[in-house]
Amino acid sequence: MENSDIGLFMLALIAITGTLISLFEHRAARSEEPSIKQPATKVQRRP
Repeated sequence: MENSDIGLFMLALIAITGTLISLFEHRAARSEEPSIKQPATKVQRRP
């Protein structure tokens, strides 16, 4: 029983960490894209 409980616990940890990593990656991508695109478009419009 202990082995199966440990396996389920490890799978739960992997699933939770995977979801957290994906959420942080999406947030980082969303926050970086506009900050990178806005200065680029401003620089292109000025000349």
